[in-house]
Amino acid sequence: MLTVSNEFDHLIRTTQRVGEGNFNLPRRDSDITEFALLNQHFQTMTHALKSRNESIQEFAYLASHDLQEPLRMIQSFIHILKVEYSHAFDEKGLEYFHYVEDGASRLSSLIKDILIYSRASDQYNINESIDLNETLNVVKNQLALFLQENDAIVHISDLPTIHGNTNMLMQLIQNLNSQMQ
Repeated sequence: MLTVSNEFDHLIRTTQRVGEGNFNLPRRDSDITEFALLNQHFQTMTHALKSRNESIQEFAYLASHDLQEPLRMIQSFIHILKVEYSHAFDEKGLEYFHYVEDGASRLSSLIKDILIYSRASDQYNINESIDLNETLNVVKNQLALFLQENDAIVHISDLPTIHGNTNMLMQLIQNLNSQMQ
């Protein structure tokens, strides 16, 4: 019976021989059959992976869609509090209120990104120009409370413009920061 590890071992040995310039490879009678079985296994695994990816995309779509309504309610009440009760907050209260408002806005952006990803993950725009100075300033502003609480100072040197996805890059930077906390 064919095992994948035996086939990979055979493939590695064959590749090493070719890499050494030895093109007189021993042919086994079962090579074609083993290749067909390996190909069949590869096709089965590819199908399973595609099916799993589709399930993940469907879950991401449903989760992001279901999260939008409670977030809209939160944002609505934040707006009501801001309009009707902002006069009742002192300066520190207004600052905290701003953090809540900003956090809800970022959450909304993340949920929308998940929704976009779930609809077209292979078409996610990774070729937009990103000004790293601007991106890091946005992240710095999002982390203002953390920086303030820890008496941290962030100095940003002149950085280049790169190509990628702004939201994914900002999320990466925030995740790296949260790992350091």
